[in-house]
Amino acid sequence: SDLNHAHQPISYYEKILTKEQLDDCFIFTFVRNPFSRLVSSYHYLTNGADSNEYDAEIGAKLSKDFKTFVKKDLAFYLPGGGYSPDGQTHLTPMHWFVDGYYDFIGKVENINEDFERVCDKSDRNRITLPVNNKSNHKHYTEYYDNETKQIVAEKYAKDLEMFNYKYGE
Repeated sequence: SDLNHAHQPISYYEKILTKEQLDDCFIFTFVRNPFSRLVSSYHYLTNGADSNEYDAEIGAKLSKDFKTFVKKDLAFYLPGGGYSPDGQTHLTPMHWFVDGYYDFIGKVENINEDFERVCDKSDRNRITLPVNNKSNHKHYTEYYDNETKQIVAEKYAKDLEMFNYKYGE
């Protein structure tokens, strides 16, 4: 692939796997409210990115204030609100990844219940998911003002519509 990160859209796999291979798979993904995801990603990136060198390098370049980050840095990493080869996976809108067929799309906000549905639908034993990469921050609504809310709503408009998210929910 010409993409320089490990996370690929489903269309990538649809090109390299046969129809029979895809038919044998239960294809699922999880999405997250863009407003919440952006606050979490910002904290992850600016706090060392758990020793991921590429992410830590990007994080070191970001503004040290969330609102400044949204107003200045986000435009660089998300030109036009889409994926850029120079972009950052943690900032890429979810719709870019969800560009093909899925058997199930869950929401991070309901991760335990939705993952139980994944297990049930794919005939797997239910398990408890571990919590990884949890960043320590306040509720996402405390980071936005009207201007930054509008910027994020525009950059992630397709995610908000496609996955039925709203600010504050």
